[in-house]
Amino acid sequence: MMGRRIGTVVLSSVLLVLGLTGSAAAGKWPDERQGFFLGLNIGGGTAGVDVPATEPDLGISDTDREGGVAGNFRIGYAFQDQFGVGLETSGWAKEVDGEWWGYSVSGLGFTFWPGGKGFLIRGVIGSGSVSYSTESGGVTTTKSDSGLGLSGGIGYDIRLTKKFAIGPQIDYSWADVNDNLSVDFVNFTVGANWYF
Repeated sequence: MMGRRIGTVVLSSVLLVLGLTGSAAAGKWPDERQGFFLGLNIGGGTAGVDVPATEPDLGISDTDREGGVAGNFRIGYAFQDQFGVGLETSGWAKEVDGEWWGYSVSGLGFTFWPGGKGFLIRGVIGSGSVSYSTESGGVTTTKSDSGLGLSGGIGYDIRLTKKFAIGPQIDYSWADVNDNLSVDFVNFTVGANWYF
């Protein structure tokens, strides 16, 4: 139910953004990128957990995908209109029956804008993490672990001003936390991007 609502909100936001700004902003401002950039995305996503069948005592097991809240933050430098490098993090979170789960991938990010236009491709290599917390009897228990993390995505920049753009983005992230646990999440977000 919650996942369906998040999906509906994200899809509606993307369609609204594309419908209201696509024709109005097209061609008005060039897709110039040279210097620092900053981006923030928000939306929803789905996540899954993978544990070996040989580890039944971990307290978790393979499950169907769950819907949750998703986000992305990045800061970097565009060396030209087509290529930028920076630090980036993507995350997914959900609270169910007093238990909070959070997955993230953070690291060195690469952004490629083919032809220097609005379409973009992103990739991140770094650290992936899983966080879990629950409260019982006034006591909060928190656990976390981390390992290798990878993320990749596509999106589109729609220029609203010379230095500001918004647009949809889809990311897939994977984290191999340890020998017993890996997670993956797919985020559907709308982002705001500033080019300085």
